[in-house]
Amino acid sequence: MSPTPPPASGPEIMTQHLLNSSLRDGYELVHFNLSKGRTDMDTKAKFDLVNVFFGLVQPFALGWAILRHRPDAIYTNLAQNRWGFLRYASFIWTAWLFRTPVVTRVMGEGFGHFYRSTNLRWLVDATVRRIDRVIVRAELLKKQFEGVIPLEKLRVIYSGIRVEEFERPDLKEDRPGVVNFLFVGYLSQAKGAFDILRVLPEVVAEEPDVMFRFMGPRVTVERNVFYIDDIERPPNDVLEELEVHEAVRSHARFLGVLSGDAKVREFVSADVLVFPSHSEAFPTVVLEGMAAGLPVIATPVGALPEAFDDRGILFNDPGDTAALKESILRIVRDDRLRRDMGRHNYEEVRRNFTVDCYGARVRALFDELLGTDAGSGGVIVDADGTSP
Repeated sequence: MSPTPPPASGPEIMTQHLLNSSLRDGYELVHFNLSKGRTDMDTKAKFDLVNVFFGLVQPFALGWAILRHRPDAIYTNLAQNRWGFLRYASFIWTAWLFRTPVVTRVMGEGFGHFYRSTNLRWLVDATVRRIDRVIVRAELLKKQFEGVIPLEKLRVIYSGIRVEEFERPDLKEDRPGVVNFLFVGYLSQAKGAFDILRVLPEVVAEEPDVMFRFMGPRVTVERNVFYIDDIERPPNDVLEELEVHEAVRSHARFLGVLSGDAKVREFVSADVLVFPSHSEAFPTVVLEGMAAGLPVIATPVGALPEAFDDRGILFNDPGDTAALKESILRIVRDDRLRRDMGRHNYEEVRRNFTVDCYGARVRALFDELLGTDAGSGGVIVDADGTSP
């Protein structure tokens, strides 16, 4: 039970990957698609009429789907904000009423903050008692559930991607004479986009042969606001101020949201992925950059310092713009370093972070939960029971 793109954010992308993974070789998958046909990221987990309508209708639709398909388990998300939690709690309680085991996936690292700040703690406590397993994306992310969910219910499962999507030399554009940096994500402070823009003029002053390309949507509301200090102004206002600098106008390109070949073209044509996010669980964009053979500049957040080391990623603390600048300059000036890091990342993601690696890890969890070695086939059906 989870949406698929659009919009193309973490939960949607990982659901799509899981549906196409080796999990389908062991279990029959019934996809109860929670997509609402909305592409605007600002409407996610927002209290509005469309979300209220789906919030009221979908639990009943789930009950009907359970009666029709008789699943052995339900796999869904566990949200970290008020309205998102209420939505997914309704699914968890519906599954509990039908005595169906529930596995939930937590995409971020903000559940502890949500739990401490909400006045719905009684409901959170009652809901998580109805969950059989909780998937987190790194060992260190278990700490957000201290005192809320028993340790024995938590399982760490790393993400995976379709690496073959980034093996497209035919899409590579020749951009000679400059080192091309790619950022992918919300254009916001929490994702680190503003940190890049703030150091860009200083970088250009020392190394003018660079270009920074930003792929992602502009947003009107800052996300993960409890990880950053300055949240007084909307992100778009801050971005407009940063955009007027002469160095930004000449050395930055804002691409908007891209998908398909256009997205892959940016990855395979870049030289470096830079992603100084302030808060992550296991950012898919880093795996995508690695799959394209890019060296990475990132922050040690979520699973990144646990799963990777400095052979492929130059780490800087979130918000440390001085260190970010030095990492950018270092990688601009060292061609061999870029090549070695890129080669390491290309090989590492294909060894351990493919879609099938991800599916195998999820399958092992269900084998453990259900006491079986495999399910009964590889058919994927949608909520109304018809083959896609």
